[in-house]
Amino acid sequence: MAWRHFFEKRWWQAEQPHALWAFKPFEKIFGTLSTQRALFLKAKAPLMRVPIVVVGNIVVGGVGKTPILIALAKALRQKGLNVGVVSRGYKRQSQGVLEVLPNSCSFLSGDEPLLIAQKTSCPVFVGEKRNQAILALLEKHPHVDVILSDDGLQHYTMPRLAEWIVFDSRGLGNGLLLPRGPLREPLSRLDFAQAILLNGVKNNACWLQKLPQNVPRFHIQLKEQAFYALNNPQEQKKAEDFLKEKHTYGAISGIGAPFRFFQTLENLGFSLCFQKSFPDHCIFQESDFENLPCEVLFVSEKDAVKCTQFAPKMHNIWVLPIQAQIPTPCIDDLVEKINGFKTT
Repeated sequence: MAWRHFFEKRWWQAEQPHALWAFKPFEKIFGTLSTQRALFLKAKAPLMRVPIVVVGNIVVGGVGKTPILIALAKALRQKGLNVGVVSRGYKRQSQGVLEVLPNSCSFLSGDEPLLIAQKTSCPVFVGEKRNQAILALLEKHPHVDVILSDDGLQHYTMPRLAEWIVFDSRGLGNGLLLPRGPLREPLSRLDFAQAILLNGVKNNACWLQKLPQNVPRFHIQLKEQAFYALNNPQEQKKAEDFLKEKHTYGAISGIGAPFRFFQTLENLGFSLCFQKSFPDHCIFQESDFENLPCEVLFVSEKDAVKCTQFAPKMHNIWVLPIQAQIPTPCIDDLVEKINGFKTT
């Protein structure tokens, strides 16, 4: 939408204190309301018998939370913990609480929950009201030791033991609150985080100075895995295998930060003759993949789960998996906190 592009262009221009100055009164109102809302809803948060860890962000748009949550779930399982996951299932074509299985339909479950279920083998439940999803998960899987919430940082009626807040290379943008900037909450919100995770952020980024000094920061590395064919996941290729073949390459992306996906492909050595962005969580149609001006098309794993219904017909479409690498101290700090919850 034109209005969204208008705002986002100004949101992500760093150090623009006079950006959208006409909306300054609304920014102050939004900041006051968000703070009061948080205090009101926190008082309503019920007690849960298992610890809950939120992986979220305070800026609008995608910052790469899903691969981080997947890596965290796997790491906690390696530590001997039984892990469950809850999510809203944003833009899913269903309502109420739903268990997401590896063979669920992405239309009903949402793309991110389905990918999490497939990659982690953890029980995954979605629901607009996360506490209901948590209770349903624990009822069916009473052995779960810890629950990870995919996003939900601002769902304050959901109790939480710890929060991981994620930033990508865009950082704080202009550092202003909605609607003048991309921040959902004031920067003081970061004081309550267990950890700040920096996804693809350079050490010398100037905006890092604005983050609280008392909250541990960890740089996250996203590593590309071997590509696999959409219609035959057992068939795999490395980037160098493709580059030897000298095809024409293109990419389609319907994720929160498509620029990151396209940049990753270019960093791998691909010169993209075609690239197209769709809205985040979009529902693909088979026609979106027809008559494309390239011989080989790349998609992300998050997009791939939305193409299963017509995957058998899709040739020369390849999926690029991404794996997050979380520093060991970050995991160890969280495990210690989880174990402390279990003994209280």
